[in-house]
Amino acid sequence: MGTRNAATVFLLILSAFYARSQEPMGKCVTPNSLMGECREISTCEYVVSMIKNRLSAETINSIRKYQCGFKGSQPLVCCPDEVPQESPSTERPNLRLLPRKTCGYWFPNAIVSPKAFLFEYPWMALIRYKDERGVKNRCGGVIINERYILTAAHCITKLPKGLELESVRLGEHTLNSDPDCEDEDTFKTCAPPVEDYEIEEVIPHPNFDNKNIQHDIGLIRLSRTINFARGESSQDLVYIQAKPVDAGACADMYKAFTNIYNSTQTCIEAEYATRGICVGDSGGPLMAIKEGKAVVRGVMSFAAGMCRSGSLPRVYSLVEPYVDWILSSMKD
Repeated sequence: MGTRNAATVFLLILSAFYARSQEPMGKCVTPNSLMGECREISTCEYVVSMIKNRLSAETINSIRKYQCGFKGSQPLVCCPDEVPQESPSTERPNLRLLPRKTCGYWFPNAIVSPKAFLFEYPWMALIRYKDERGVKNRCGGVIINERYILTAAHCITKLPKGLELESVRLGEHTLNSDPDCEDEDTFKTCAPPVEDYEIEEVIPHPNFDNKNIQHDIGLIRLSRTINFARGESSQDLVYIQAKPVDAGACADMYKAFTNIYNSTQTCIEAEYATRGICVGDSGGPLMAIKEGKAVVRGVMSFAAGMCRSGSLPRVYSLVEPYVDWILSSMKD
């Protein structure tokens, strides 16, 4: 099969996956976290070489991650400015470090309330900082295994002058009470006391750009193993229902501030009627429910005017483009 014929076959296959129309986004970021240009598949030698080598289901899934938009009905891919040194691989290192069989089970409370119930979100983490005035809470995160917290890079590096990371708190539900308890009819349920974990290592993404807020994702390695048997996993105070914002529309809203890359970022319109969106939400997870389990789809990066109703959409760093980096950065 010739190069152009192989590309044509794949165009038809990829079009079946993405039945929507969207204009090209210009510059983009590849799944390998390299800068690239959103262009037609047939003009991208790197992607065409993947098709020529083996047009399998695994190859198709790999190339789908490079999809960055459409030109008419033709899908576009994020073609890297520089060819990666290593060929894309469907095998992911350290996948065994993620407790995929036991984590993410979600049991929502039937009562409609903006406040999360005790134990409703057992993966939340609270990141604490210290300055000359004491200890404060500024960011959130999400537990991804017994030693690692996933958060935003700006929460762990290039911090404001005088501000230092203090610890990670797990088991917090209501900030001004310890232990946290709930009354249900004649029964009173209490969570174990909160516990603070020292930080052994912070791992911001190596391409994190604080000025333009790109690659805003990072890891915290705790100094000791989380004791899940005692239920020492974080609870959030409140939650919001949210819906995605069209990538093109979001990019237009933020064009005066920064670029939005739909290959590594997503925009969310929050239901502001339930709560104010303020500082402290950074690094917190965007969760999606899949087959009864909660999956981390993104981490909160930024939003303009985020402490008032009617602010611009919240921008999250997508997790999927960084999974390989996350796993390669983890250790036992």
